[in-house]
Amino acid sequence: MKILVASHTYIVDLNCEKFEALAKLEPNIEVTIIVPKKWKPGGVQNKIVETKPRQEGNFRVVPISNFSRNNQGLLTFGSDIIKLLNNFRPQIIQVEQGVKSFAYAQLITLNKLLNLQAKNVFFTWWNLPYKSKFPVSYLEKYNLSNTNGLVAGNQDAADILRDHGYEQAVEVMPQLGVNEDLFRPKKKPDLANNLGIKEDGFIIGFVGRFVEEKGILTLLKAVESLPKQNWKLLLLGRGELKEKIVQESKKKWH
Repeated sequence: MKILVASHTYIVDLNCEKFEALAKLEPNIEVTIIVPKKWKPGGVQNKIVETKPRQEGNFRVVPISNFSRNNQGLLTFGSDIIKLLNNFRPQIIQVEQGVKSFAYAQLITLNKLLNLQAKNVFFTWWNLPYKSKFPVSYLEKYNLSNTNGLVAGNQDAADILRDHGYEQAVEVMPQLGVNEDLFRPKKKPDLANNLGIKEDGFIIGFVGRFVEEKGILTLLKAVESLPKQNWKLLLLGRGELKEKIVQESKKKWH
């Protein structure tokens, strides 16, 4: 089975591990990931990333020229993608840029024009209700009507697309897993002392962008109801909501 995955997510080698594992499950499974040649993630990563090709057995990452460097929905690939598709001829095409993605529409269209007869699949995290207006509504309808399978990062995302008329197969699972060999609890006494964390302390942690849709203000309200015992809320990140988080924290605990 030949699987083609397209996403800016996989410019990071660590994020590719699940597909590397998939390629090792059976000798006949081949996985090719296409990524933008140049990408500017934004946020804490404010430099342009220039991706490099790599291959290990039946798994490979192929950088493809692209027309948007920092917008998930507007990302599209250059003409060099046609040669790759013709040579690889995937049986499954999975685009992980959301339902309103030009890249997904592009891959759906090339699938038809090149007569690849591959199954079209996309991934989305989007879990907030929305209404699409023309022309975005047309793009979404085109993508959904040509989709064979959806992978949703959460149940809300799946339910929203059901409400938008999607009737085909759905699987709910996170986009990425966690490598427990790399990410596991370790004692850091110096860091704990600097943060005022006691050895028997209970830590509630958040790592991510400080934006409203991440639910940080809801988290602040939730911990406010906890008994005043030995716990700390540790927020790691940055973003437009930082000042409001600080203000709300001062109101509640100072």
